[in-house]
Amino acid sequence: MSADPSQIDDTRLSSAQLADRLGVTDSRVRQLARAGEYGARKDGRSWTFERTVVDAAAAPVATRPAVTLPGAVTGSDDGELDALRWQQQLLLAENAAQARELDVVKLEGELVTLGMEVEQRDQAIAVLQAKNTELRAQLFGALSAVDAMRTGIEAAVGE
Repeated sequence: MSADPSQIDDTRLSSAQLADRLGVTDSRVRQLARAGEYGARKDGRSWTFERTVVDAAAAPVATRPAVTLPGAVTGSDDGELDALRWQQQLLLAENAAQARELDVVKLEGELVTLGMEVEQRDQAIAVLQAKNTELRAQLFGALSAVDAMRTGIEAAVGE
């Protein structure tokens, strides 16, 4: 459940606002929040995010400080500028795909861990069941011994 945007100050974004801005699901926003991304903070039962951090991450390259490498294309005409923009979009898409791949790898690792935990739990249950069977056998043996003693005492008293 996301915080009501009207109740968040201008420096914070709600989970729903961040999901809309990034074009991701609420589930992905919760993952980002738990990872501490975008200045995430738990406000009651809802997550909020630092607006300046989100803005900086989403800022187009043109508003970020320019870095010119030796021999770099300067974007002196519209064709070069368009090519640079397309290249930027391609890099952003590749980064997003790599981030998704990392998420998948992380989830696969978590599934393996959960599988190991289930296997360990199943092994522990099997050990406990074996111990329970052993204790039941000991209890049955003890009860049989008590019955034999009672029979012996009754026979001795009856004589």
